[in-house]
Amino acid sequence: RGPWLAGPDFSLADIAATPYIVRLEMLKLSRMWDNKPGVAKWWERVKMRPSYETAITKWLRPEDIARYEKLADPWINVSKNLTQ
Repeated sequence: RGPWLAGPDFSLADIAATPYIVRLEMLKLSRMWDNKPGVAKWWERVKMRPSYETAITKWLRPEDIARYEKLADPWINVSKNLTQ
């Protein structure tokens, strides 16, 4: 147990999961972890790391961000599918 996926230290497990969580967040699917406080806290810790800025934020172009911001909220359809 620890603050990171594989224990007390930030590791390859956290690095490998990060791009998938970034994409879920960009697709407005971050509600998937609304009732999972451990995931939400882990994700906040990841985003506070200087390496997140270097590896992720720095490479997102404004036009890419704008394209994702225009997406409709998919949660109504997603939540229906999750309850089936």
